[in-house]
Amino acid sequence: MERSLELEILHILLEAGEENLPTILNALLVRHPDTAPEVLLVDVSDALQAIERQSFAQYARYEDGWVALTPEERQLVLPLVKSVVWQPAAGRWRWKKDVARPDFPVVILTDRGKEHIHHVLRAAPGSDLERRLLRLSRIR
Repeated sequence: MERSLELEILHILLEAGEENLPTILNALLVRHPDTAPEVLLVDVSDALQAIERQSFAQYARYEDGWVALTPEERQLVLPLVKSVVWQPAAGRWRWKKDVARPDFPVVILTDRGKEHIHHVLRAAPGSDLERRLLRLSRIR
């Protein structure tokens, strides 16, 4: 599921260019209802690390434009288990109270990430992957 999950995250980011971590988790939870939230958190963490390593996305905050998180800010949110919490009653992920701020943090799609997801979609017209991503974009 991991490689597919990376592409799904890039697809989510492609729509708006950026997204906060709980929203990414909640969108993927809808798309993978049979995956336990705790398992999804681990899988999404791994997928986001892989995406960031490939320079397809980065963690940022908004300050008159996107600014990459400092090492200190990264320590507040990574690993994800430090920054998000599962709400069983509501059936959704949310920020932990001590982490959330209006400007911080989000995952932004880089130009390289945008090129990659467009390439994947163009390279596989009519493929199962393309149909799945198109179907998922209609769910959202």
